Amino acid sequence: MNDQLIDSKTLAKEILKLGSARSLEAWRRRGYGPPFIRVTRRTLRYRWQDVERWLAERRVGDETESPA
Repeated sequence: MNDQLIDSKTLAKEILKLGSARSLEAWRRRGYGPPFIRVTRRTLRYRWQDVERWLAERRVGDETESPA
């Protein structure tokens, strides 16, 4: 799935489990969210590896750390 391009609806609902693709639209307006590719003026796609990297950067905590 590395080079696969994902549409906004699939990314929002199936992968990120958001209510709708409008959440991604709002994130883009705020400069937040995974990097995207503008295929046409109205068509956006996300590369799977960019989404994975974006998610990894937001990971909180480390399972190897012992509780304080």
